[in-house]
Amino acid sequence: MPENNIKAAIEALLFSSEKPLSLEQLRGALDNLAKEEIIKNIEILRQEYEVTNRGIRIVEIAGGFQMITSPSYASFLKKLYKQHRGDKLSTPALETLAIVAYKQPVTKLEIESIRNVNADGMMQGLLDKDLVRVAGRRKAPAGPRSMLPPAGF
Repeated sequence: MPENNIKAAIEALLFSSEKPLSLEQLRGALDNLAKEEIIKNIEILRQEYEVTNRGIRIVEIAGGFQMITSPSYASFLKKLYKQHRGDKLSTPALETLAIVAYKQPVTKLEIESIRNVNADGMMQGLLDKDLVRVAGRRKAPAGPRSMLPPAGF
């Protein structure tokens, strides 16, 4: 395997892993390439990231290697994290979502009778976040809409 391909393969493996990869795990994925060759390529990647001031780094941690974000970009990550924290669901929204997941398909009227509160705003919020979808209409007077979680839920 050409050296550029080795580097790219190591980069792909480290990027896709949620936890540190040991040398043995890397060797297994790289057709039992020599440990020295893997370490050499990791060092080349480390230097490339450092010299070009990239937003990621490779560190040796917990007996393996892992990609992390560069500490110099922490302020941007904090801003992003604060934005994501606003995406949390309220307790009533979670209750409503649990009812939909458990009793699917379910109508808004059925949800309101279980929770004993109006669910208009809650259902619209869940629809806007793509956490539920309209499954159709019930064969009943006025044809209430049935709700389901999105596909793959």
